[in-house]
Amino acid sequence: LLKDLNHELDELRRYRRETESIHPVRSSSLLELEQEIRKLREENQSLRETHEELQFQLLNNSVLEGRNLLHQETKTLAEEIENLSKDEVMEALREHQEVNSKLRNYIDGILLNIVENYPQLLEVK
Repeated sequence: LLKDLNHELDELRRYRRETESIHPVRSSSLLELEQEIRKLREENQSLRETHEELQFQLLNNSVLEGRNLLHQETKTLAEEIENLSKDEVMEALREHQEVNSKLRNYIDGILLNIVENYPQLLEVK
């Protein structure tokens, strides 16, 4: 059994040497591909680490920006209105009235849709 296995091993080695001599490019291209895979895996890991660092920096910057906004001195609505002219105040009021009207129409449409399709949602339990 040992002789047979050694003989088979020798045949396999010979076959390997023959195929490598016939297709030397194939084995070298395999090595190149393996190296490329290793390189890409390392680059991928590096990019993941960079991504995590950038995510942390973004979160940190967002928190800092929020704190800055909270600590800024802001004018009250009354102070802002005092600084506006009568025309500017009237224009702002008109804009708000238009927005309020659109919102009312939108909400009315939603409520009508609910009443028509799902009246049980409006029941008080």
